[in-house]
Amino acid sequence: MRTLLPGYFRKAANDATPRKTLLMLGGGETFAEDLVFYSMPQAHQRGYNFMTLDMPGQGLLPLEGMPFRPQMHQAATKTVDYALSRPEVDPARLAVFGISGGGGFAPQAAQHDPRIKAVIMNACVVDAHPLFASMPPVVTATPEKVKTFTPFHANTVKLIAWRWGLALDDVPGLVEANTGFSFDPAKVTVPALSLVGEGENQGEETRRQQKLCLDGLPNPIKGLVASHHCVMENRSLVAQMAFDWLDDVFKQ
Repeated sequence: MRTLLPGYFRKAANDATPRKTLLMLGGGETFAEDLVFYSMPQAHQRGYNFMTLDMPGQGLLPLEGMPFRPQMHQAATKTVDYALSRPEVDPARLAVFGISGGGGFAPQAAQHDPRIKAVIMNACVVDAHPLFASMPPVVTATPEKVKTFTPFHANTVKLIAWRWGLALDDVPGLVEANTGFSFDPAKVTVPALSLVGEGENQGEETRRQQKLCLDGLPNPIKGLVASHHCVMENRSLVAQMAFDWLDDVFKQ
């Protein structure tokens, strides 16, 4: 069994000055390399060190018998251990940003690790089980129906099932497989920001979870901003929103 998870640490400048640091967490389809291109250039422009990794279920780790697991915070905590071992990381200004499924992994990490000082989610996923149960494309994706999908769509849903340790044709099994992928907003005491896609926010379950998240977070520094899913079409925009907010938080 692998004891080291693949990842990247890229400091903002070529010195050992302690600086703000962003830990980026992906979701159900990501590789660490995706996240490097997603946010590292913008992080460096704003003076942040950048970190990311493949957690269990991500990258090629399912090939090594490491699918997603409910306790995603354990990998994040080990990553924070590493970050704080480096002189370039200011322990008072360490943030975690999770996209897609990472919108649940990041706040779960913040719930369990007080060394994380701020959290951004795109978007907040309080409990993945009812969220997956509310997705007709997942619930109704029987093997017979998957055969009618385009090759790209079919392979995508099969690979997501694989990442959760399911058989490739057991897409509806993702509902029960996501039992326990949750966090308690009341126990996330740091400043928090949720970026939710306008299209996603039309879903009743997504709206319910955003309200549950924002109402439950105890820190008065919190917010909800409408965007698109992971803002893949305009990463400069998401960087502006995220880093403007983080800069304000770390001035407190």
